Amino acid sequence: MARKFAYADPVLSEGTLSVLGRTYETDARNVAKSQAALAPARLANVLNDAFK
Repeated sequence: MARKFAYADPVLSEGTLSVLGRTYETDARNVAKSQAALAPARLANVLNDAFK
C-alpha cells in the first residue's frame, strides 16, 4: 500500500524536487484514515492471540 500511495509519483521521481499536489494529499489522507480504522481490530487480534 505504501508503494502504491505514499511513495508513488511524484515522490519517487529521482533527481528532481517533488511538489506534492492536492491529489497526493487527498490520497494519503484517505489511506491513513483507512489504516487507522483497521488498527483497533488488528490490535484486538494480537491481544486475543497473546492471551490464549
